[in-house]
Amino acid sequence: MIGSLLGKMWLMRGMILLVMTGVGRVHAQVDVLAGPIVNPANGHEYFLLSAADWHVSETAAMALGGHLVTMDDAAEQAWLFDQFGAWGGIQRSLWIGLNDSAREGEFTWVDGSPTTYTNWLPGQPDNSPITDGENFVHLLNTGNVYGHPGGFWNDLASPNSAFETFDPICGVVEVPYPVSPTLEVVGNPPMLCWRARPAARCRVERRAKLDSGAWLEWRVVTTDASGRSCVEMTEAPGSEEGYFRVVVVD
Repeated sequence: MIGSLLGKMWLMRGMILLVMTGVGRVHAQVDVLAGPIVNPANGHEYFLLSAADWHVSETAAMALGGHLVTMDDAAEQAWLFDQFGAWGGIQRSLWIGLNDSAREGEFTWVDGSPTTYTNWLPGQPDNSPITDGENFVHLLNTGNVYGHPGGFWNDLASPNSAFETFDPICGVVEVPYPVSPTLEVVGNPPMLCWRARPAARCRVERRAKLDSGAWLEWRVVTTDASGRSCVEMTEAPGSEEGYFRVVVVD
């Protein structure tokens, strides 16, 4: 996978300013509403997607370099629902990666993780006959007409056509390592640092102007076991003003 993030750097009176770009549409039917947001407990990045069915949301999650979220414990559950359950002032249900689409009644995580934690609403999963089967799991929205507390897990059909009170249902994506390297400047002399997946081969490119000229390869480095790399910026060619990007090659 190739990913890049652009930053602009000024060196003026010892001050360095770096400006980042963001993430836009990742699928023909899905937008990124929020993210990446880092969970400080595990260092993973999370994205909130616009409302879509489970399969479309998972496809978009894979395009971002991850999957629909795997819930490992109550702390992650609480953090995630606090972050996204009412994003933008809208009470949202949230698709997660748990499903029993392969074998009825055997719920597994889409990324293959073992199931170590659950938070089912009492009486769920029930594979409601109203929908001719329910294979996908979402976090209930606050304020649904049944009065179910927000955040509990419920199985549901996808697309959801029987229970409009749970709409909108938005996927939450979990990415263990950054989709694109997040550039930062640290230290003195200044170091350009970023984080990607461990042992990723990264190409650092530079050009003098943002809107013209070719990107020129400056350095090729491999991230360490933590996924982090740094290069000393005083070694960069050219003038005091420059634009840098890091491309994850493989």
